[in-house]
Amino acid sequence: MNILKRIVRNTMIAAGLLLGSTAVFMSCSDDSGGGAPLLERVSLVAKDSTTQSGKRGTTYVIFGSNLATTREVYFNDLLAQVNTTLVRNDNIIIRLPDNAPFANVPNKIRVVTEFGSAELNFVVEQPGPSIASFDPAFVGAGEIVTIKGEFFENLESVRFDDAEAEVVSSTGKEIQVKVPDGVTSAFIFVTTKAGTVKSTSAFGFKFIIYDEDLVATWQKWGGWSSTVDWTSTQQAKRGTKSMKITYDGAWGGVQSHPASTFVLVNVYKAVKLSLYGGAGTTGKKVMLYIKDANGVEGSKKSLTITEGVWTDFTIPLSELGNPATINEFNFQDEGGAPYVFFVDDIGLL
Repeated sequence: MNILKRIVRNTMIAAGLLLGSTAVFMSCSDDSGGGAPLLERVSLVAKDSTTQSGKRGTTYVIFGSNLATTREVYFNDLLAQVNTTLVRNDNIIIRLPDNAPFANVPNKIRVVTEFGSAELNFVVEQPGPSIASFDPAFVGAGEIVTIKGEFFENLESVRFDDAEAEVVSSTGKEIQVKVPDGVTSAFIFVTTKAGTVKSTSAFGFKFIIYDEDLVATWQKWGGWSSTVDWTSTQQAKRGTKSMKITYDGAWGGVQSHPASTFVLVNVYKAVKLSLYGGAGTTGKKVMLYIKDANGVEGSKKSLTITEGVWTDFTIPLSELGNPATINEFNFQDEGGAPYVFFVDDIGLL
């Protein structure tokens, strides 16, 4: 009996070892990724919630089977970076590239392994539009304005405040539109299927202070520790002329005056202008301020100049002390003289 028991026991042990080795082999086989890959779904890493679309720069999990030998992953035919330590037989953790294409694309994820490839429907979401600039700063109704920026694909509309503009042409980075009738000043709104963006500065003016020269109803009173060429042709934001201001000494200033007291209250909301820095001006600061009919000096607004670049500024009157009238309109150096800069397209919104 003892011999029989030992034979049975040894047989059972041998069978157990065989089953164990078979299980290990099967487990290794499951992790090897053998066979054609199959893709099932995608979810965010932070939340296991199935999604059929994704944002650039976000990390996702691709679920499926036979993925262990993954070599390449494509989003709309753009190769993404694969971290092999984040690849398992049943999932891949991967970051959607920052430059993944989203327009005129197959809307697919494609995974390539040693044993084949598989695809899954997946939409790369279009980023919201952004406006970098528009030019010219103001023109009449029916004339062309060029808007530059990014992510203008799938354009739906362009508005000047509430007035819809006729789109002449558009690409992902540039739109040309006609100015709608009746628009004298407005912010520009660009709408795509991904959202709407508002320009940081306004188009046009309700009242022009400086165009190719100071408006005829204002007077050129010069200033102190400075010289002014009111119609310089050296630089121009628009047209051919601008104000060239040279500060000879620190805290120098330049003045202009309306011929009669200019009323602001209940009519205008902001001052708009453009500054261009001459040599060595990057980081230099000019202060804009207004004196009212009683000679009261409002708040001074500091404006930073950049060498070789036109910079647009829209300054709410609330940041200039909410003056009710203008008797003096002043540009003053903030202690960085000597230097030269240019001013163009000054007006009220």
